Amino acid sequence: MRKTVIAAAAAALVLVGLVFYLTKAGGSSDSALTNANAEASISAAATVAPSPSPGVELAKWAGRVCVARDGVGATLVDLGKDLTYDPNSGISVADQFQVQLDAHLGEINAAMEELGTALGGVPVDYVDASKIVTQVQASGETLMKARDETAVQIDAARNSQDPLSLAAALVQAGISAKSTFDAGKEFIKVLDEATSSTRGDLGKAFEAAPQC
Repeated sequence: MRKTVIAAAAAALVLVGLVFYLTKAGGSSDSALTNANAEASISAAATVAPSPSPGVELAKWAGRVCVARDGVGATLVDLGKDLTYDPNSGISVADQFQVQLDAHLGEINAAMEELGTALGGVPVDYVDASKIVTQVQASGETLMKARDETAVQIDAARNSQDPLSLAAALVQAGISAKSTFDAGKEFIKVLDEATSSTRGDLGKAFEAAPQC
């Protein structure tokens, strides 16, 4: 975009110079027309919107990353809350438990995908941005593995054939859910450390972003 604006401005200046030359070289009958063309060219150049500076774009990117990070944190808070049971719903406690965990896991997955999209959307090719992704990759994978294990335990509970195996599967699902919560907290911690320790332009971007 910046190259386009610079090229447009340069072309306009060349045109203005050409008009000025023709005005001097031509007769008085052409003066009004060439002056009008010069004014139109200058006006067109003036209306071209300036390209946002890299610093502004980076701050916007950092803001999107922080919003996505907070989204992951919010899903973990929901997961960490006590699961509710409505005795009047007509649905068993096991089924209610499974439905709620399913919903939480889906939210975590969507939030992680949004964060990945935000991290990958850095507007300029910065090596430090790749370093952030590398730093959080391992903890992110741990979180998603814990999420997948919880999903497996939920399926086991759903397919249980007797109350005893159902109870055992629900206990394992609860343990896996706790592991998912802990892994999520660790992921957020690692991400915060990675972004706060960033220096240079990216560090300034995170400092400047109001969302961070």
